Amino acid sequence: MPGGRKVASALLALLVVLLVVWTIKSIATQVAALSGILPSISIGARLGSLLPIVLFVGVTGAAAAMLRRMLRRVGEVTVRVTTLGAITPLIALKEEGTALLNVFVPGLSPDGVAAWRQQLSDWEGKLTPSLREAGATEGEIADLKTLVTFQPVHGSPEKGMLAERLHRLRHVIQQLEARARLRTSF
Repeated sequence: MPGGRKVASALLALLVVLLVVWTIKSIATQVAALSGILPSISIGARLGSLLPIVLFVGVTGAAAAMLRRMLRRVGEVTVRVTTLGAITPLIALKEEGTALLNVFVPGLSPDGVAAWRQQLSDWEGKLTPSLREAGATEGEIADLKTLVTFQPVHGSPEKGMLAERLHRLRHVIQQLEARARLRTSF
């Protein structure tokens, strides 16, 4: 429609106003005829006065349905934005963990190794709160925290555990995104 939604909304508002006026006029005419102020109205005129009432109810119902649909869409957008806002820190953690994984630890000085281990510990400390904030289940969180098996990377068990956690974190991010899509698809 030329003019977009504003014009459509204005036309709908005008139509509703006209229907309200027509309905009030018809009701007033019916009341006046029943009270004897006006001469009696024919059956055809009485049926004709029902038309604006029926139209008013129909337009009001259609407007209510349109409003519900619009509010539902707003809710979907809110859920998606909220989910993205919660998942974004997990993606940042994944990138931070990948950077830690790519550090060549054997080439570091003893102080560098200690600093790397502290960064790894800090990264692991941020993982659980970020997962809870994003809406991960307790099972998914436990899956990331508890490693039964892992393969050392470049002879480093810490890097092996980090690599396994990063792999599982990627899966959790995908699960959270899939759940967000499911919530907004209905």
